[in-house]
Amino acid sequence: MRFSMFASRGNGGCAIVHFAGLDTPLGPDLRQLIQRSRLMKMILHVLALSIFATSAFAHATLQLSTPANGAVLQSVPPEVALIFTGKIRLTRVEVYLDGKKNEDIALDALKGFAANIALPLTDLGPGTYELDWRALGTDGHAMTGGVSFTVK
Repeated sequence: MRFSMFASRGNGGCAIVHFAGLDTPLGPDLRQLIQRSRLMKMILHVLALSIFATSAFAHATLQLSTPANGAVLQSVPPEVALIFTGKIRLTRVEVYLDGKKNEDIALDALKGFAANIALPLTDLGPGTYELDWRALGTDGHAMTGGVSFTVK
């Protein structure tokens, strides 16, 4: 016995499934089930694409600094290293010692975008150092942050 299946339109636009010689109209319940199934597939595809798109368009963030944020040191380090999750361009870095602004770090040598940045640091003596930075991501997104450490 050979089975065959095809669909056609019956009277009133109702779909009819022809299967092995039996004509069975698709009722509204089956049509709704098929439509819901298609809708769920479309929603799942959109969700999957949005998850991948979110990671592709994520903004760079500070991943690591040396010295670490909150570190207690015996001497002033010659530089502060900042490592970001993506490339950024620093636009301003201000150095505070015990809450008072002491200097702006010159950024002339740092004109391009980079993920790893070393900032020269002037020895201002013991105290709590705060470096507040402003930057631009490669997508033009402005961001700010800071690193703080104490020198005994």
